[in-house]
Amino acid sequence: MFNSIRTRSLGLIGTRLVRTGLMAGSLSLGVVGGVALTPAATAAAVWQDAATQQSGGSTAADDGPTLASIRELIQTNQMDQALAELAKVAASDPKPAWLPAARSLAASMLQRQDRRPEAMALLQASYDEALAAAGTSNSLTQLYSSMMSLDMLLRQSGDAATADQNLQQVIDALRAEQTAAGKATANSNLLMSVYSFAARSVSAETAAQWFREELQRVEGLYTQAPTDPLAISAYLNALGSAAFPPFDGGQANEEVLQKLLEIAPSAMTDNLDSPQILAAYQVAMNRTISSLMRDNPTQADTVLQQTKALLEQAKEKQPNPTVAERALQSLVSLESRIAASMKQLAMIGTPAPALDAMAWANGQAGSLGDLQGKVVLLDFWAVWCGPCIATFPHLREWHEQYGSQGLVIVGVTRQYNYGWDDETQRASKADGEVTLDDELKMLEKFIAHHELRHPTLVTPAGSTMQADYGVTGIPHAVLIDKQGRVRMIKVGSGQANADALHQMIETLLAE
Repeated sequence: MFNSIRTRSLGLIGTRLVRTGLMAGSLSLGVVGGVALTPAATAAAVWQDAATQQSGGSTAADDGPTLASIRELIQTNQMDQALAELAKVAASDPKPAWLPAARSLAASMLQRQDRRPEAMALLQASYDEALAAAGTSNSLTQLYSSMMSLDMLLRQSGDAATADQNLQQVIDALRAEQTAAGKATANSNLLMSVYSFAARSVSAETAAQWFREELQRVEGLYTQAPTDPLAISAYLNALGSAAFPPFDGGQANEEVLQKLLEIAPSAMTDNLDSPQILAAYQVAMNRTISSLMRDNPTQADTVLQQTKALLEQAKEKQPNPTVAERALQSLVSLESRIAASMKQLAMIGTPAPALDAMAWANGQAGSLGDLQGKVVLLDFWAVWCGPCIATFPHLREWHEQYGSQGLVIVGVTRQYNYGWDDETQRASKADGEVTLDDELKMLEKFIAHHELRHPTLVTPAGSTMQADYGVTGIPHAVLIDKQGRVRMIKVGSGQANADALHQMIETLLAE
């Protein structure tokens, strides 16, 4: 049923990976406690839930492994002992609720140590146990979370068939539970989240049909019980997902978006004291604001200000005011990014700011003055940025296809204190300080490894070049026309951005 993921468009569709840890425009893929989350956040939330469950004491024997003891082993890199302790816990009956979260944390450490088979075995064990217990509501959340953690490793190892099978099993289990319930349950928002995740692996037509059917189903649950927090939460999650569907390059479905912007504030206003609805409202609005700010930062700011006002009201009504406070804090970064988006839009048609090169790798391009009469593509990136690397096939293709026609691609990066490991053929964060010469050697090897043909400049410490170009997340691409004017800015590694840049390159070359 599922096709292999199209690697060139995978990245994170529409994702903005920011060095400070912000992720904008990304798909919300998990749900824990009514909150839609990305895979990494899902794991973190499950871990936090597990820690909460054990806060009153260990569920293991007093002298046996505990969540805290295994976490300590993992954090101190005593992985063999941690795995032995996990095996003891797995053999216990009943198994403690925190076991899947402990396995997930161990699997993350094993991946960093290139012990992928062991990581996959741990995650597979959690998935198999959750699948066997899929008749209970809590196990479905764990089944979903385990599938999400395992999926990437399976696909990276070339086992897309098993990954697709797991996805289908999760879908079947959720459909069965929802059909049997006949009403909204704690899992009613999970199915749309699974569809959002699986949409990368199927045709756009199939994904669109899933979204239509699921939105219609959840809308029916809401119509049937418009005051039920579970139905409201599921409906907000479904509307938020369908408003910017991944199968359409993250472009807005205006009809669904308008419905979301009507229903979400009303639902929040009527339920200011509900933590569950607040969580669903926050996720839906954060997703909406992040998506709108790309092309319509003014509307994004309007939605943000309305959201802030409602969350301020909710803070006075919530049983735990810190829930609303955290929701408000999540909006702070969105405000700065909206300001950056407005700055980016204002730059279109204006002279491009100067290049600020402390050093060059893989050749030199000179100043923008030297490049008058050329079409220039500036690519702001970093060696640690996965979405940046996902754009490299496009950059190689454009350099080969258009370099002789007047396109000049210039990479822009900073010093990040990374070195090169000749054995693993990877760049990695150094423990000590890396000199500029050594970092440039690393860059040369990194660039050669990825077969890039264009030069990259390294900005000096304290440079304003990134700020001058409104960079808040990378990859950040800027197209400059033959007269030295900014004509397009795109943030993220999605296929929609690549298509837009490709079309604009051809337009500017023809002018």
